[in-house]
Amino acid sequence: MRSRLLRPRAIRLFLMAATVLSLSLGAIPQEVAAHSLLPGYSLFEINGVKVYFRKPPSEERAQLAQIGAIMMAGIGNQEPDEAHCAHMAEHMVCMYPGPSGESVWSISAKDYQLGSPLPLNGHVSLDTTEWAVSAAHSDTLRVLTALLGSMFRSTLESDEAFKTEIKRARREVDAMTGSDITALANKMKASAFHGTRYYETLFETPLPEVTAEKIRGFIEREYTPARLTLIIAADVDESELLNHIARCLVGIDPGRGPADHSDVYLDPPSQATLEVGAKKQYAGLAVGISRILPEDRPTVLALLNILTRRLYAVPQTGSIRFLRDLHTIFVAQSALVATYGYTDARGSDMSSEVQRYQEALSSILASLASDGPSMEELSYYVIPGTPRVSVDLSSIPYAGASQTVSTLLYNGLMETSIWDRAEAYPEETRKILKAAAAKYLPNAKITVVYQKQPSNSGTVLGLSIAALTACIALGVFFWRRATV
Repeated sequence: MRSRLLRPRAIRLFLMAATVLSLSLGAIPQEVAAHSLLPGYSLFEINGVKVYFRKPPSEERAQLAQIGAIMMAGIGNQEPDEAHCAHMAEHMVCMYPGPSGESVWSISAKDYQLGSPLPLNGHVSLDTTEWAVSAAHSDTLRVLTALLGSMFRSTLESDEAFKTEIKRARREVDAMTGSDITALANKMKASAFHGTRYYETLFETPLPEVTAEKIRGFIEREYTPARLTLIIAADVDESELLNHIARCLVGIDPGRGPADHSDVYLDPPSQATLEVGAKKQYAGLAVGISRILPEDRPTVLALLNILTRRLYAVPQTGSIRFLRDLHTIFVAQSALVATYGYTDARGSDMSSEVQRYQEALSSILASLASDGPSMEELSYYVIPGTPRVSVDLSSIPYAGASQTVSTLLYNGLMETSIWDRAEAYPEETRKILKAAAAKYLPNAKITVVYQKQPSNSGTVLGLSIAALTACIALGVFFWRRATV
């Protein structure tokens, strides 16, 4: 009888012990094949986390350790009521103190002085969130403790540290939604992705409405070891580093891998309006292509490059000017959105001119879809007239981490190989591009966004009443003088 009473408890204890043991075994580092994009790095897997590590030789050693992190979760993982949560999660992982009592910022910025380059940077995109951090080599393990603790053992709550970071982030969000060019680019992206997982009410949701509970909920639900990649170049012992990461992950479930958003289909509105206090008139065109197979993405990027060059060649008339610095491409799992901007310094109605460019864009899409590119268009891929920006990478402390993150994330997406192939095999490459154009471009969607100043009807009404009152007062004054 006694053994029967204890048996269910024994089973529960056995299952608990087995779970703990499996999680502990999962945290044991295992070396796997390294990636060809990062020569010199060894690749390990620890409890689902991919860890690229390189100990630079003394002659190559930078003054600071370089730590890059990629979480395969972003705006597309938000629920409809979680606007800003992916962005704020990126902030809080680095800026808010983790379970250790330290934040990534407090460690990496211990020698930071106001006005000098920041020691870290973060960015959230449609499917990913990335961080690039620099720190003293001796602080590498402390940074990893704070980083992994904030990701997988979040203690985020609505305290003074949280409120301080929200205030700092508010200035960034104000620029994203209020400055002329940046706001227009974000409005075009939001409008193009309307109705998909990548849409968020960026302009409609005030940042103070985003609570610590919502952000922590997003982190706990979407940040998993199976979605994380670390890229580390530091003067530390490899075994010590790997064992330290393993200890940080003990007891953490590897969780789900990257979410599949490949079913996204772009069907955006034909027109949207953005109201900001712009001094000039602006308008934007966005062209979106969806349901792209991963192997076709470089080819579709090449087609967008050709489309852009043709659109640049459309003659400009009147005071309308093409904004080259607003041309950008937003990359999602199976969708691409390219944006183009126009301005009119006179502040006059731009609708007729923008309509002309919209019709030109539609014509270019139709022509490419039916005939593909010409042989001459395969001769180069640099967009003519694009300003070249020279950046002194030596002045950016986290430049090495940022470069490895970009290499790992985006080098497999770039269309450069298409142009290399075109140089050697132009006819064959043209056939590939023509086939892709016929497959994807007929379903391309065009969105138009007009930017205008907010309506000041209340102010105008007040001024009108004041002017009317002044006229009546003057009339009474002169009438009384005439009757004295």
